[in-house]
Amino acid sequence: MGIDLILIGIIYTRVQVLIDIYGVDYRSRKQRFEVVYNLLNTWYNSRVCVQTCVDKVTRISPVVSLFPSVSWWECEVWDIFIISSINHLDLRHISTYYGFEGQLLRKDLPLMDTQHFFAQLELGSEKTLRMKGLKTSAIIPIILVLQCATVLSSSRDFDFFYFVQQWPPSYCDTKRSCCYPTTGKPAEDFSIHGLWPNREDGTWPQNCESNSPFEESEVSDLLDKMEKDWPSLSCPSSDGVRFWTHEWEKHGTCSLLNQHKYFETSLKLKEKANLLQVLKDAEIEPKNGKFYSVETIKDAIEKGIGYTPFIECNVDPSRNHQLYQVYLCVDSSATDFIQCPVFPRGRCGSKIEFPSFSSSSHDEF
Repeated sequence: MGIDLILIGIIYTRVQVLIDIYGVDYRSRKQRFEVVYNLLNTWYNSRVCVQTCVDKVTRISPVVSLFPSVSWWECEVWDIFIISSINHLDLRHISTYYGFEGQLLRKDLPLMDTQHFFAQLELGSEKTLRMKGLKTSAIIPIILVLQCATVLSSSRDFDFFYFVQQWPPSYCDTKRSCCYPTTGKPAEDFSIHGLWPNREDGTWPQNCESNSPFEESEVSDLLDKMEKDWPSLSCPSSDGVRFWTHEWEKHGTCSLLNQHKYFETSLKLKEKANLLQVLKDAEIEPKNGKFYSVETIKDAIEKGIGYTPFIECNVDPSRNHQLYQVYLCVDSSATDFIQCPVFPRGRCGSKIEFPSFSSSSHDEF
């Protein structure tokens, strides 16, 4: 059913005014854009919101015949998202200048577009803007809007997170071996490696704030849980502070989370994704010399967590591939797991080992 037919039905509930239309960009969704119609019932002083979802190419039905004021709002949604109405007779730029490349409120807006705009103004493009029908008085509001967009784009320079858990026995069962933390041998359970901001094009930001060092005092109430769920196995033995410092300064400073929230969120995500229990429920248990297919492990995790993981393998001294790390994707607010927009690169053998700490060789490290 078209949005126009839905709104016709709503009109019979004495809704007389369409206040505005606005869009929201959810990059992780298949139907990426949400268009919201905000209506007012003046009889009962109540509002009605109608939402519809569209992808990059779907065009929505025009409703200008129902609400004449909608022509402006449909132009604005087209201008900043390129979500267009079918057979709209007068689509025009409202928030940007003619020739602007990109969509102002899409979350993948390249920063160079706004920089190009400012450069044009400095070179005296006011005359060009007038030739295209844009009044001089409109230039200052546009600059302010674009400056805000620049700040937003540069401050959240990522699309989603990888939440990565590693299997400690596999970390240790390599030629480089490992060193147990100063707090003692870790439990035979998946441990956190990190929460890493990433982009859909496969790149990622890092070391975003050099003036934001790791402060142990900021996470003092989390330290016991971090020592248990986020231990360091690198040599020499340590209490984990060096590892946490690296993760915070390289990845956490780009996450838009404060230091406490970054580590607290990671610990909560581990509670949500209890990988060891999920695998045990599927009768996949750590045992030296026992091999499983990668697809069996992935299917078990997808069934238990609800989302497809990426499996990273490493190689033991005997050149056997073994389960090393599991990647799950999290939305850009670090709230919920999502389907991964893109997976890291890497391959495992068709059969991989899920080693155990019980081997005496591990106890030597």
